[in-house]
Amino acid sequence: MKFITEDDLRALHRKEALTDFDVTKDMKLTPGARQFLNDRRITILIDGVPSEHAESSSSTYFQASTAEKPAVAAVESAETEPDWKKKRLRSELKSIANTFLLIACELQGRDIELSQSVVALEREVAAMQTILDEDAQLQDLEFEECNGITKENFSSPLEDCFEITPEHMRPPNGKEILLLNKLRCAMHMLEASVLELYGTRLDENNFCVRVNQIRNVLSQMICTALGGTECQRKE
Repeated sequence: MKFITEDDLRALHRKEALTDFDVTKDMKLTPGARQFLNDRRITILIDGVPSEHAESSSSTYFQASTAEKPAVAAVESAETEPDWKKKRLRSELKSIANTFLLIACELQGRDIELSQSVVALEREVAAMQTILDEDAQLQDLEFEECNGITKENFSSPLEDCFEITPEHMRPPNGKEILLLNKLRCAMHMLEASVLELYGTRLDENNFCVRVNQIRNVLSQMICTALGGTECQRKE
């Protein structure tokens, strides 16, 4: 017997939008999987027959037998665990988006263009909620290539181009650099939470792609604030 979980369905739905899902005799839907289908009004078929018609003859189809209950309980336990992780990630997103706004506000009196750029990134952070809630596909961020960040690696988890040290407090715009680095650090921490929720399935994880892109844009902004015309990336 194969248990179909919410994660299984999300992966399928991400590849191609489901309009129906056929539950064969060797499958069982977990509660989370069934809720996923119901929330998106995806028709549940039982051996090719819509479940509302098949239910009378298969009323126990979604109910585990006594022998199956331990296995079902284990699957349900594993399935409910990501719920709190997702809730925490949602809260972190809101907190980080607010941090972007606070820093943009602080930058207003120092560098209005930089402040507006941070506000633009805040919108991108806020839009990530749609990935979390709806598996939405977001378009790649716009950016200008530099020596260290190109179209080929823009969506990758690049290391910081260089370390921010106390020396960076000395330039007149040292505070701007430190504030931007604070946002970049927040994106590093967000990546850890994303990996905790989704594991290492980076190939199908829109979330990590967007985190990487925002972080890499921040690296470019830090480099520009330093007046750097020469790339300091060591890779």
